[in-house]
Amino acid sequence: MDKHFDINQVRPNGCLIFPLSMSKLHGELSPSNIYNFLSFFHTKISKISIDVIFLYTNGLYFNTDENSLKVRQKTNSQMVQHKLELQNIIFKKKEFVPQAFYYLPWDYAILNSNKYKESLDELRLQRSQDDKFGTMLYADLGNREKTEANINFLLEELVVTYLIRQNLIDFPNTLSDTNAWKLICYPGQYLISDVYIYQNKVLPTFIQDTFSSSFYHMQEKILYRFNEIDLNTIAKIDRKHPEGDPVIRGEE
Repeated sequence: MDKHFDINQVRPNGCLIFPLSMSKLHGELSPSNIYNFLSFFHTKISKISIDVIFLYTNGLYFNTDENSLKVRQKTNSQMVQHKLELQNIIFKKKEFVPQAFYYLPWDYAILNSNKYKESLDELRLQRSQDDKFGTMLYADLGNREKTEANINFLLEELVVTYLIRQNLIDFPNTLSDTNAWKLICYPGQYLISDVYIYQNKVLPTFIQDTFSSSFYHMQEKILYRFNEIDLNTIAKIDRKHPEGDPVIRGEE
């Protein structure tokens, strides 16, 4: 039986974090789809005290053997166009406070946390010593090549995700404060290696609330709580996105 449900309401003083995969900016994470989701989620907010962070994952794409200039030119163009289109919708609709929206590159998260390097080193050490963790990393790669570049991509993603949940990144804020809860929203499933890190205390836990150990699926409109996921029941790897992020599906 499925243990995961949607959220009825969120308490005041929070921040929605949207990791924006570059391969999805014209699909599931298009400006119109993001805005439609925000309009939906708005009904769960009882007080105007929520900020929104759009975290473009451009920096992750330098974990590749491709020409760095081509990668930079392509991702810069994608980010700028996406931001302009999304801003135009927000300004036009006049439903939300524009100043509460922040558009940040991936490296912002890395540079604004004092725990990034030690956390990444810890995951690399875990991978070298824990075969099960390594197997889950390979599973999360889906049908992407099992190269060191792709593993680095995934480890970097896992570390920044961890830092977000544990409030270890100094994000800007307008309506909330530095102690605000952080909820990661994404149109896809959780990574099983992410769940493994939490359940096995691979990285230290400083905050213990619902959102510090969960993942909100934007399309299913379900909050997946990591303490309620049995990794032994993960039954299917969805390989529909060969050029994007892997989608790992679990059956509880």
